[in-house]
Amino acid sequence: MKLVITKKDIAMFDELVQARDITYYYCHCKEVFPLWVQLMTEKNSRQVIEQALIKGKENQFKLVDTIRLYLDTMIMLGEHFQTDIQYTLFRNILSQIDGNEMSRASQLYEHLNDYTQKVIGDDATHFKEMIFLISISQLPVGEEGDFTIDMLQFFKFIYPQKVTFVGEAIYQELIEWGRKQALVKYDFQDLTQQAIYLLFLFVLGQHFDTDLTCYWLNWSDIAMQIKANTYTLKDLAKTLAKIVIEGVE
Repeated sequence: MKLVITKKDIAMFDELVQARDITYYYCHCKEVFPLWVQLMTEKNSRQVIEQALIKGKENQFKLVDTIRLYLDTMIMLGEHFQTDIQYTLFRNILSQIDGNEMSRASQLYEHLNDYTQKVIGDDATHFKEMIFLISISQLPVGEEGDFTIDMLQFFKFIYPQKVTFVGEAIYQELIEWGRKQALVKYDFQDLTQQAIYLLFLFVLGQHFDTDLTCYWLNWSDIAMQIKANTYTLKDLAKTLAKIVIEGVE
């Protein structure tokens, strides 16, 4: 009797393999990013993993370890980190034409580890300090012509580690880009509204509002509160604390 394997059989096998892989990476996320998984829920976490599998393979990452590294990078920096001007060095590593998979993965791991130590800190110390400083601060909203420099100085005050790592010139560009997005996408006319939106870009990523890894944020509700001028820096601090401090509601 001749065994016949059809395209349907192959497709079913591929689906089973992918389901197994997603379960493996989900268990990894629960161990490494427990608060994020809790906020995201299992269904949405698995959607992020599916996207990481697709994007990882687009970047020629085929091994379990390299795909896991890509997933970790995506969760830490955002789904769209390869098009985020804050993370140009990460994109450059992945876009190396002549680099093999392990070489690029090794460079990505080293750079991510460097970022983690210098920007996030052990046990997220630097990130938590940034949240605290946001909670006790007032927005630096003054004259229209001083807005960019005032915001840059505020970024440096609340999170100097990130500004040093990425570079002030990048953040001047991000602030100017973000102000245009605030007007066009959300009609944030007020400088205070624009400033809060820019803080989200600064902390969560340039494209956080379309980012699967930020599904937990419930951005649409927050955007309405910003528009109504009822969302404060204390609210922002409380929102960000959810991903690093257990029990924050």
